[in-house]
Amino acid sequence: MSGTLVTIAIPAYKATFLKEAISSALNQTYTNIELIVVDDASPESIEEITKGFNDSRIRYYRNATNLGKDDPSKNWNKCLEYAKGEYFALLCDDDTYEPTFVEEMLKLANDYPDVKVFRARARTIDENNNIVNLYPSAPTFETCFDYMYQKMSGFRRQTISEFLYVTNYIKALGGYTNTPRAWTADSLSIYKFAWKNGIVSTVNILINFRDSSENISSIYSDALQKRDALLFFKKEIQHYIQNLAEQNQQQLLKNALYYFMYTEIIMLCTHASIIDIAKIVIQGGFPRKWFLFILVKKISSFSKKGAS
Repeated sequence: MSGTLVTIAIPAYKATFLKEAISSALNQTYTNIELIVVDDASPESIEEITKGFNDSRIRYYRNATNLGKDDPSKNWNKCLEYAKGEYFALLCDDDTYEPTFVEEMLKLANDYPDVKVFRARARTIDENNNIVNLYPSAPTFETCFDYMYQKMSGFRRQTISEFLYVTNYIKALGGYTNTPRAWTADSLSIYKFAWKNGIVSTVNILINFRDSSENISSIYSDALQKRDALLFFKKEIQHYIQNLAEQNQQQLLKNALYYFMYTEIIMLCTHASIIDIAKIVIQGGFPRKWFLFILVKKISSFSKKGAS
């Protein structure tokens, strides 16, 4: 596959780790790549950092407006629009590849020509590049049902940076799924892309996912937007459940969805204000019994602070 062009795209807004991300993309052992950097109208020095590399494989674009303000996945799709490669990979502006990422993903693509989605194992790193955690390994081939069940049951971890796709295939499916603040957009996108042909993974750790204070997935400031994203996720997964022929698979995916929604609501409400939790309960969409323990715990915590 030495003649195959691979597009790596970085949807860029934060400058802190951008240089490391770009370096990791350019320093691949497989060199027939184009690197697209899409500056999402950032106030930071995205253009200066990008053009400082002076590499002919880089193409820089700047959005006229901040597409990702309410939904970063809109800028993911802008990156996809610019892609000319046969294969496409999206690298977040604070994550990094290992040097053999593209080479090993293309080997998987060669070994499984019918599959459209290829996945590397990831590790979590902090601001200082210290290893914090390792993602679980996965079978080489999984059907999308298997992957969805494992992911929603808590046995898989995922970041949008760990995948390589057949470009024209995911473009034909409409690209990445848009959700408020891109919450659950990574999972819904992968489920859509892999539904017919499954996912092929390597056990080798080839992606470094940076868990830092600047990571958008750690921001829970807008609880109502995340509520909307979770309700959209629930609706989309119910469509997949209905399309499963086997009743046993339908029930298993229903159970996994229930578990996923419950754990996500717990996480959301842990960070949300009591007022926002009350709004979520009133507006509905989730079993109200889930919120009883959370509200009691928050009120108790608030009372203790007031008494101290």
